[in-house]
Amino acid sequence: MPKKGKDGYYHSKVVPAPGAKPIYYRAKTLAEFKRLREQIIEDYKTGRSRDNPVFWDIVQEWYKVVKEPRIRSAGTRMYYTHAISILGKVLDHSICCRAVRYSTLQAVYDTFAGKNLTLVHSVRAVLRAACRYAVINRYMDYDPSTALVDPVIKEPQKRSAPKASEIRTILEVAAGDPYGVVIQIAYYTGARIGEVLGLKWQDVDWGKKQIHICRAVIQHEAVMDGHNVGPLKTQASDRLVPMPPQLGSILSPLRGLPDTYICPGTSRGSMLTHTSAYRYLRRIFDAAGARITPHQLRHNYATACYLAGIPLCVAMQWLGHSDYKMTVQVYAEIKKAVCGDDDLDLHLRDALLAIKGEMQLQDTAW
Repeated sequence: MPKKGKDGYYHSKVVPAPGAKPIYYRAKTLAEFKRLREQIIEDYKTGRSRDNPVFWDIVQEWYKVVKEPRIRSAGTRMYYTHAISILGKVLDHSICCRAVRYSTLQAVYDTFAGKNLTLVHSVRAVLRAACRYAVINRYMDYDPSTALVDPVIKEPQKRSAPKASEIRTILEVAAGDPYGVVIQIAYYTGARIGEVLGLKWQDVDWGKKQIHICRAVIQHEAVMDGHNVGPLKTQASDRLVPMPPQLGSILSPLRGLPDTYICPGTSRGSMLTHTSAYRYLRRIFDAAGARITPHQLRHNYATACYLAGIPLCVAMQWLGHSDYKMTVQVYAEIKKAVCGDDDLDLHLRDALLAIKGEMQLQDTAW
């Protein structure tokens, strides 16, 4: 039974194994004293110590100390938290940093074979960052993640735009649905679904015929005002997109107060959540007999930009791409896809052609 000292702490020592040096420790309460004793014995068996912590703990510490404070958008936060959560299911939670070898990490990495490219690369980014963090803090003598070889990944699905016949049917159904405005805005602006849900009437410039995309409704996460509304994914996502006359005629009768959402939720003043929006969109798609996703409307917009001859630099701004290469890749894929395809969305192409003509008249440097 430990004795309580004059300082108010219980003092004792423990010999974690026969022949081992005794370890002296103290605790404020008997419960803590017992817990520390068990922890010391367990640490001795596993090799864990202050200078050799568990690698899984370091992964989480790196995220909390280094990465999370520097994350700007909820989308990026979800990207990393999902990767760490998945990694935690396959990583040994008892292995210490100095016991981690290249073969250890490669075996963990290989369990993601057959998964999609985004998940594989996010897991690799977490492993490499955590190892660098461990090396900097001298928990590891070298970085075992530098030679990781990517596993065989799932073949990525090619981007595809829905057929013009599907689009016509969807727009017809959407015109008679109270939540069809979500589809109509996504169709005419190429905005992501979260960006559409985050639009307020103050973001519409009726004079210049532009819509300012400056916020987004984030799925599964409250980040800004407690109602799942937060900043956009990247700085490039904050942009002005042209508002075709067809969209203007749709929005004009619905016009509300500046600080209200264009796509309102069920309660007064609230925005439409992802869960509710997808439920309403599925209802519209099912009624139209179409099997597409909201993001395919964005790809349809990119296709219309290509068909209308919108320059890459302008399309990049309208689509909110942060990397010029991304727009080039999208245009290259579209060029292959539309070759010889007669069922193209010429309605949106003509709308963008009209916008292009107006911009050329206003700006001789186009």
